[in-house]
Amino acid sequence: MNPPLVTVIIPSYNYGHLIDQTLESVQAQTYPHWECFVVDDGSTDHTPAVVARYAANDQRIKYIFQTNKREGAARNNGMRNGSGKYLQFVDADDLIEDRKLERQVCYLEEHPEADRAPQRSYQEGKRRRGHLF
Repeated sequence: MNPPLVTVIIPSYNYGHLIDQTLESVQAQTYPHWECFVVDDGSTDHTPAVVARYAANDQRIKYIFQTNKREGAARNNGMRNGSGKYLQFVDADDLIEDRKLERQVCYLEEHPEADRAPQRSYQEGKRRRGHLF
């Protein structure tokens, strides 16, 4: 049986100055079975170029451009394109702990009645870090 795929969705609007760190925190996951969609909501900065660099080196990272429709529409766009069993939303200015996906998949596989895995987050400067448990 194949391990479940996690679809990571990152809506972004003019976060070229931070999206590299966000993508690096996704790439640092101990759970390797993920795909990531950065949905650019009409950025006018260098977001496309930054994401293109990461996508060129990691086939799991995909870039989607849409005209500015706001964050909810960007998330929906990512969901339409993803094929994972589980979804993980990450804001373009967030960092995620390196075992987040591993822990959440484990929890959800062990608790099939659950519709989401528990998590908490804390502030570190102006960036948020998401943590499980």
